[in-house]
Amino acid sequence: MAVLLIGLFSISTTGCKETGEEFSGLVGRVGVSPIANVTISVYDGVAFLGLDSDSGLIDTDVSNERGAFTIAIPDSYIGHTLIVVAEFPEDDGLTVEDDRAFYVDYSDVGENVRLDPEDGPWIAMVNLFEGLSVPVSITPWTTVAFHSLANLPDDEVGVGNLRYIKNFADQTQRSVAVNLGLAADPARVFPAVPDLGGDHPAESTNSLERTRDSAALTYTLMQLDRAAAEYVEATDNAGDDQTDFFNALFDDAKDGLLDGMLFGEDVAYFVSDGAPDVSGQEAGGVSKILAYITDNGVVDADELELLEDVGGGFTPDEGDLLERQSLATGAVRTIRVDSTEIAIVPESGGVEVTVIGEGLLSDVKAILATNTDSTTSPLGTNYTVDADSTGDDGEIMEARHDRVVILYPDLDSPNVPAAFRVNEDTEEHHLFLRFDLDGPDRNALTATRFAGAMTVFTESGLHILDARIVCLGEGVEVTGAMNVEAAVLDPATLDPAADDVYALELSVLNASGDDIDDITLDLDALSIFIGSDELVFDTFGGTEDGPVVVFPSAAQLAADAIAVASGDVGALTVRFILDGAQVGDAFETGDLVEIVPAVVGDAGGDEVSSADVAFPDVSAEFTILDRDNAPVITTDAVANDAEVEAGDTITLTWTLDVAGRVTATHRSCELNALVIAITPDGGEEQTIRVTRTLTTFPVSINGILLTGITVTEDGFDASGLPLEIVGDTITVSVTLRMGNIEGDVDVTLDAEWGEALSGFSGTASDTAVFTVTEADTPP
Repeated sequence: MAVLLIGLFSISTTGCKETGEEFSGLVGRVGVSPIANVTISVYDGVAFLGLDSDSGLIDTDVSNERGAFTIAIPDSYIGHTLIVVAEFPEDDGLTVEDDRAFYVDYSDVGENVRLDPEDGPWIAMVNLFEGLSVPVSITPWTTVAFHSLANLPDDEVGVGNLRYIKNFADQTQRSVAVNLGLAADPARVFPAVPDLGGDHPAESTNSLERTRDSAALTYTLMQLDRAAAEYVEATDNAGDDQTDFFNALFDDAKDGLLDGMLFGEDVAYFVSDGAPDVSGQEAGGVSKILAYITDNGVVDADELELLEDVGGGFTPDEGDLLERQSLATGAVRTIRVDSTEIAIVPESGGVEVTVIGEGLLSDVKAILATNTDSTTSPLGTNYTVDADSTGDDGEIMEARHDRVVILYPDLDSPNVPAAFRVNEDTEEHHLFLRFDLDGPDRNALTATRFAGAMTVFTESGLHILDARIVCLGEGVEVTGAMNVEAAVLDPATLDPAADDVYALELSVLNASGDDIDDITLDLDALSIFIGSDELVFDTFGGTEDGPVVVFPSAAQLAADAIAVASGDVGALTVRFILDGAQVGDAFETGDLVEIVPAVVGDAGGDEVSSADVAFPDVSAEFTILDRDNAPVITTDAVANDAEVEAGDTITLTWTLDVAGRVTATHRSCELNALVIAITPDGGEEQTIRVTRTLTTFPVSINGILLTGITVTEDGFDASGLPLEIVGDTITVSVTLRMGNIEGDVDVTLDAEWGEALSGFSGTASDTAVFTVTEADTPP
C-alpha cells in the first residue's frame, strides 16, 4: 500500500444539550461516507505542535456508525482555531473480526474500503470556535487543506503553531472549496447521506446533513472516491485502493498546489505503471489531477436527484459547480501577490499586465482604484474587470496558480469612470486582485491583494514600457551580470546553455497608429552610465573607439529586430558584453551600470523612435560582477553507517563547502532546493524535491520512510529553503527508516543552489551507499 502522511478531516454535526446547561463544543462527522470507530482528538491551535505531539490536546471521542462525534470544549477556547484529528484503529490480530475502520464507497453496490492506521490521520481545522454547538467535518478534502497550511513557509504564515489562526485556516480551506466549486468551508458543513440503496448507509435524517451545501459537499466526495477507484484500477499496483490515492493527494498538497507533484517532482504514486497523466497543468493553467477527478468521478442524473432530495436543492447547482471545477488552478494555500510585470500602461489600454504570485485562484477580479494611499483595500473610485468583461472594458486573459494576466481596459472608454482619465501628462491608480471565496451565489467572502501602483500616460508613437536585465541561460531577471569578457566578441556567438549570457529586455508599445517593422536599438539615442560618467558603446565590428559595452553586430541587430502591430506590445531582447580589457580604467567590478534605452523602427517608410516621446522614461540597472569570484558549492559526504537492519533508522550527512563566498565582494549564494533520490537494490530510482519547508515529512520513497531533513549552518538549524549561506560550510542530514527491504541502497543528494544577483546557479551532487540486512524481528 502506498505510504505518505495523511491528515484527518472532520465533518460537522448537530448540537446537543447536557443536563442543566446548553452544550458548548464540537459536533462532527468523519468520512467519505460515514466512518465509525475513529478516535477523534481536538487540539488548541495556539498550543498545537504537530501530529506527533499531545501539546494542546483538549479532549477525545470515538465516532459512531454515522461517523458522528461530540466533544465538549471549555469557553476559554472561544476565539481559537481548533485542530481536529481523526486516527484509525489497528486490527486486533487475535480476534476473528476485522477491527479496522471502513467507509462504504460510492460504487453501485457499495464496497467496504478499509482504513489502516497509516492511512491517517485525517485532519480538519475549525477556523474559529465561537462557543455553543460548532459543526466540523473531517474528510480527505479538509486534510488537503491542513497539510498545505502545515507546510507553508514560516516567513509567510509564522513559525510553528503561529500559522493556526482564523485567517490562514480560512484561506486554505476556502481555496480547496473554490477548486471544488463549493460555496462553503468544507470543514464547517456536514456531508449529506443520500438514499443510494444496496449496502450504502441509510439516508440522512439530521437537519445539518440535509442542506444544499451538504449535498454539494457529498457530490465532491463521490467524485473523489470514484476517480480514486478509477485511478487504482488503471495502475498495476495490486492490493491498492482509494486510500492510496488519498495519501498521494495529501503529499501533493504539502507544497500548497494540487498538481500531482511535490515541489516540482512527481508524487511517486501518481506516476505508477499504467497510471494516467495527472502531473502538472493543462493548457490555461488548470490542474490535471483535479481535472482527472472531475472527469472520472461522474455522478449520474439519478444520484444527483437523490442528492437534491436530501439537500433540498444544491448550492451551487451542478452546472456552476462543474464550471468552477473546470477552471481549478490547484492552489490550496494562502493567497500571495508578489509583483506586476508592467506598471506603466497607456490610457487606451490593450496592454497585457501580468500579476505574479502564488495561491492564485480562477475566480478573480481586477480592481482599479483612484486612491493611491491605500494598499490594503481599493478606495476612491473603483473600476472592476471580471470574467464577463471583454474588449475595451478589459479582460481576465488567464488565471493560473502563479499568475493572473489582465488585458488592461481602455481608460477613455464610456464604461470606465472619468476619474481614471489622464488630465495632465500622467495619472496614477492602484491595482488590486480580488478573489471570490464562496462562489457567485453568495459573493460575500473575498480575499483582496494589492498588485501594484500603475502609471497611466497618453500615448502617441513608440514607447518603452519596461526595461530589465535578464540572464538568458536561467531565464530570470537579475540585478548583476557576469559578462565581462577577456576579449571583445560578438555576444550573439555565446551559448546560453554553456556561457554566461546577459541581455537587455524591453517591452515596446506601438501607439503610432501604424504597424512598425524592424524595431531595434536606437544607438543614436541610447545612453549608458556609471554614476554621471557616460560609457562608450557600440555594436560588434562597429567604428567607435574602445567601446566598454558591446552589442551584437549591426547585421545581427537587424536580424533580431521585431515588428509590432499598431496598439500591440512586443518584446525586444538584445545581448551585450563588457570589454574586460577596460577593467580598472573605464569601470571596476562592483560598479553599478545604468542603461537608458531607446528603440527605433520603420512605420511605412517613416522612422519612428521612442526618443521622440517624453514618457515613459525607463532604465535598467545592473552591478558588474567578476565571474572568477562566483560562489561554488561542492559536496563531501561524511562517513555514513555501512549497514542497517530492516525497520531501523539511519542518518546520512553531507557537508556542502562554499568556495569563494566569504572573500568575494558583492556576492551571494542561496541553497534553493534539495533533491533526494533513493534507489534500492534491484529497484528504480524515486525522488523527492524540497524547495521550501523542511517539515514536510514523513514521506515514503521506494519502501523507505524519509522522516526528516536537517540543514545546519553555524550550529543553527534552518526552518526552510531558500537559505542564504553566510558561512563557509553547511551540513545536510537526511534521516531514513527502513521498510521490509534488503540489499544495497543508493541515496543521492542534489543540492541546487543559485545566486539571485547574477542568475548564476548549479547543482552539487553526491551519493551515499549503505546495506539493509534482514531484521531479527520483522518490522
